Amino acid sequence: MSYTYRTDKLLDAIGNAQGLVNQRNCPKQWVGFAIELETELQEATFEIERLLKANLQLREGAEEAKQLIQELNQRVKNYSDQILMLSQLTERLRIYSDTSDLYRKKNEQLTKKVKQLYKRTEEQKQRIKRLEEAGDALCAAAAFMGWHMEIEKWNKSKEAKP
Repeated sequence: MSYTYRTDKLLDAIGNAQGLVNQRNCPKQWVGFAIELETELQEATFEIERLLKANLQLREGAEEAKQLIQELNQRVKNYSDQILMLSQLTERLRIYSDTSDLYRKKNEQLTKKVKQLYKRTEEQKQRIKRLEEAGDALCAAAAFMGWHMEIEKWNKSKEAKP
């Protein structure tokens, strides 16, 4: 069976001749059928060649597409790996950011404490200065009373370095 009704009809006519077809006993009508069949056979052969070429091109295209798909899959895997790595880095940065905030707060607390200590140090220096002035005034008064030994002790303790 062929792809067309007309070709089937011609093949049936030749088949019904029961092998008695040759140039001598062949009716003129059959020669025309043979020529038509040969023409259709050539056209079919050309169509088969065209389809074979198209099939080959499709196979080559399919192979190229397959390679492209593999390449794209590899790229997707690489991008996925990079996304995972960036996600991990983001998590680390978040942890470092939290740690940085903690250290910043701790630094603020320590700075506040240092300022308080500095203030208290200044207050203590002022108190010592007032005590020295009061001690000197007492020494001046004690000199009138004859307490020279106590005055010497005061001067030595005032000049002594801790």
